[in-house]
Amino acid sequence: MRDHAQSTRLRRSTAATALLACAALLAGCTSDSGEAGAKSARSGANRPAAKPTPTWDPRPSSIASVGDSISRGFDACSVLSDCPEASWSTGMDVDSLARQLLPNPQRRTWNYAKTGAVMADLPAQVSAATAKRPELVTVLIGANDACQDTVAQMTPVADFRADFAASLGALRRALPKTQVYVA
Repeated sequence: MRDHAQSTRLRRSTAATALLACAALLAGCTSDSGEAGAKSARSGANRPAAKPTPTWDPRPSSIASVGDSISRGFDACSVLSDCPEASWSTGMDVDSLARQLLPNPQRRTWNYAKTGAVMADLPAQVSAATAKRPELVTVLIGANDACQDTVAQMTPVADFRADFAASLGALRRALPKTQVYVA
């Protein structure tokens, strides 16, 4: 009985120590408090550079979206269904790129993304998008290739790279002046 109680206390103590260590690490990563923080703030050291702001020059008059469920707005309006009107790229019910960039977004957007799509699906999506001749194509795909139960089930890197390169190559050949935003 005594060994069990000691073992339980040791496990709790170890867990508490690990939790405190993690908290200390996270606090050190996210705050500029104390002497080190003051020095960092003065020198600008360890601060990320300003993020570049994309320029849309010229501003596109049409947008096509390709990718997976993220670009389809999956689960945004109702459970387990697509909601393209909530797409970050082409949605009309959110502050999407289309709403921000296009003078008349209702007529000049196309969403070819598919819920569950993997990189191997991208060439067909790009082909469909290029037929509309958009001035901007947004690409957000890859989660379904990587988010698998085992590494063996993931899309091999060489296949992923080849499908992506083929897709963008086909897009460039068909529409050399189209702007491309890869997220």
